[in-house]
Amino acid sequence: MAASVASALAGDAPITKTQTEQPVHEYSRWRKIAIVFVMSWLAFTTSFSSAALFPAIPDIASDFGTTRSVVDASNAAVFICLAISGFLWVPLMQILGRRHAYYAAAVAFLIFSSATAAAPTIEVWIAMRCVSMLEGTTFHIAGQALIADIFPPVRRGTAIGFFLVGTIAGPALGPCIGGIIVTFTSWRAIFWTQCGMMGLGAVLCLLFYPSEIDAVKAEPRPSRPSDIVCAFNIMHIFRVFKFPNVLLTNITCGLLSFSQYSLLIAPRHLINPRFNLTTPLVSGLFYLSPLAGFITGTLLGGAYSDRVVVKYVRLRGRRAPQDRLRAGSWAFFAVIPVSSMVYGWCLQYDKGGLAVPIVAAFWWAAGLMAAFSGLNAYCVESFPDRRTEVVAGKYFVQYAFGAGATGGMVPLIDRIGVGMASTVGVGMVLVAGVMMSTTADHGEGMQRWADGLGKSGSQEQKVDHDRPPAAQRNDVHLEDL
Repeated sequence: MAASVASALAGDAPITKTQTEQPVHEYSRWRKIAIVFVMSWLAFTTSFSSAALFPAIPDIASDFGTTRSVVDASNAAVFICLAISGFLWVPLMQILGRRHAYYAAAVAFLIFSSATAAAPTIEVWIAMRCVSMLEGTTFHIAGQALIADIFPPVRRGTAIGFFLVGTIAGPALGPCIGGIIVTFTSWRAIFWTQCGMMGLGAVLCLLFYPSEIDAVKAEPRPSRPSDIVCAFNIMHIFRVFKFPNVLLTNITCGLLSFSQYSLLIAPRHLINPRFNLTTPLVSGLFYLSPLAGFITGTLLGGAYSDRVVVKYVRLRGRRAPQDRLRAGSWAFFAVIPVSSMVYGWCLQYDKGGLAVPIVAAFWWAAGLMAAFSGLNAYCVESFPDRRTEVVAGKYFVQYAFGAGATGGMVPLIDRIGVGMASTVGVGMVLVAGVMMSTTADHGEGMQRWADGLGKSGSQEQKVDHDRPPAAQRNDVHLEDL
């Protein structure tokens, strides 16, 4: 009976032909809500796993008879595994189909998380944790691609914003829950908790993940051994980096990720000794502030980016994907720099008590997610036919920078102080803002140049300089609003 229910829920949906870049699959409103929730829940589970151990690092080091630096290094290794997981799962999506690869990743994550919880030695623990994270970004890549397939462009930013609640609630809520768990029981309970979360997600996935869309079905799947080997060529992912708009967007996401994990990695190291807090529970509760900021910034940022898209459609008569990037300017150049500097320098000189870092962390987190919302939507829109490769490349860069922050931020703070470390982070965010603005202004020209069309064309083509070739357009016209 369960199989028949799953089959009925996951059946093909009717397709509405629009003048957007790709057919939009029509589902009922509640079905769309269910799909977004399931995608967000599974992304939440994997991102929860990557950060829940932050408050438990001293306890893990003590139990395994090792040092904090070893556990910190393993956290960096986890982020490297997240960065490269797309190299494994994007080809598997092509071979198995996106839906079946999604199921397989959920089962594999559940098995290796159980092995991590039961690991007897630090070596086995690190190995199992890293292998489990090799499935991590599958849920981010497939989730964003699916949402882009079922929502029209002028609603896509809001939908991706709700999806991102899961991806960003995990890194913020994970340390909070981890702090509570490690205060009252063993840190191993963190991994058994995430096993339960993934088990629930796997059941929901079976019920609500829709069948493959026609655009994916139409692509021939590799069948011969040589085709399968070719599918695992990672250059399929890196090839889109030749487009400057994609490369700049990926680096921008990486710099924001460094700022994000700079905020998340150090609270127990910074807050507990300054305010004489003795348990991981209190420093874990500190994460409620960035959690609230992440959720606020994600939801408002996604909705606002959609409003910006509609505004420029009405002004120009058509949509350019990079228009939504303009929605994040205030976050890059005002909210993140000011809040980050207040957070760092007030902690440096012990000004304002605990209230100042709590408030500053909220605004820092809100600004980060408002900036991320437009960037994530742009990644799935810039190349509609290569969404999985573009998103996989983004997460490769993003988690590589996250690994740098996870492994390097605490030593950097110890060496130069939290105030100066925050200043370095602000400089990186400002550079990211310049890259974002450049892409917003010249994204179509960059893409045309990389295709070899930028230096050719008649005078008539130059007059229409901001309009890409017809084959590459992903338009929304006024009648689509």
